[in-house]
Amino acid sequence: MPSEAFDHLLQLFEHSIDLGLRFMSTHTKLQHITAPDLSIVSTLCNIISGFVEIINSQGGFTVGGAPNAAEDGGEISETTSSKTVTFVDDSEHEVPSRTLSYIQRNPTQLPSFLGKIFVFAYTWAFGGNLHPQSFTEDDEDKSRSAKENPPVWQLFDNLVRDLFEIDAPIGVKLPPGNDSIANYYIDMESGHFALWSNLVPSTRALIAKAVSSQFAISDSLNALDDPPPLKNQIEVDRSLVPTVDTVRYAFLISLMALNGQPVLLTGETGTGKSALIQDTLVRLSQAGGSGTGTGTILGAVFRAGKKNLVDSIIEITSGDGVKEEMSAAEVVFNSMHFSAYTSSAKTLSFIESKLVKRGRDVLGPRPGKKVCGLF
Repeated sequence: MPSEAFDHLLQLFEHSIDLGLRFMSTHTKLQHITAPDLSIVSTLCNIISGFVEIINSQGGFTVGGAPNAAEDGGEISETTSSKTVTFVDDSEHEVPSRTLSYIQRNPTQLPSFLGKIFVFAYTWAFGGNLHPQSFTEDDEDKSRSAKENPPVWQLFDNLVRDLFEIDAPIGVKLPPGNDSIANYYIDMESGHFALWSNLVPSTRALIAKAVSSQFAISDSLNALDDPPPLKNQIEVDRSLVPTVDTVRYAFLISLMALNGQPVLLTGETGTGKSALIQDTLVRLSQAGGSGTGTGTILGAVFRAGKKNLVDSIIEITSGDGVKEEMSAAEVVFNSMHFSAYTSSAKTLSFIESKLVKRGRDVLGPRPGKKVCGLF
């Protein structure tokens, strides 16, 4: 990235890291698992690196066109309107984008854009491990009012706003209102904050998808010319129903895992951690699933110039659009369940059994593949 971008990120680090670590040490009992300072800071760096890697893959920080005056000023709105979200597997209807990235269209907005990415990464690196509750088991009076005992996330939001809602050059314009900063992501098309809820398909769309799938299975069962398919030959959608939590956590897992970073989900028993990771890895392991096309986990955020389903079908059928070529699956995953009888030797043997010899003393995935492990 340009040197001025690096310098700006360094200023943000120096301005906010110490205060964030002090906040976390003050609220140690409100973390699911107490995180070391180095782990928190490295997570912040890894999330930023994930954004930088994808920005570079889409043209980088080089100027690809003259600044657009209409889009250049972030004064109009600091949050984007809702995107049109269709079914999660509409990749076959995708039309490749020919638009420049936001930062290429608006090079003068680079500091502001990086500031928002930094705030997003800061929010999850520091706040992602906090309990939603405000009390600990040591509190004698858990019935105090929210005003006397505000949730720790509210305290963290106050910290983020105090740190970054300041004047230039390191001030960042955050979304107005009382919504938690964790409820927003960075819309890479507009360069503004947008609500995660914008990416969740409507109930109507989910019902329509389920009905269409049901008709497809019914038609195959009622075909007279061919014998009915076996039960395991019928494809049934077993993916999680999209919610704000599943969308944003799947994005964070994918962003980290695809950049070779380990991810640990913490939370109470039965909150769906294993199911979420399993569903995320299944989607990443599909053809093109690790990219940024429509229907992918990262595509919802990083896809520029995304069209809705109807517009895409019209362009394809009229010959005006060309479908994006879907690359072969790059991600393969394996899962291992631990118990009291699981030894380190068994764990090592399991991991090595899923890899191939790449050199004299080197094991790794097959060429062109990435391996994710679920433990």
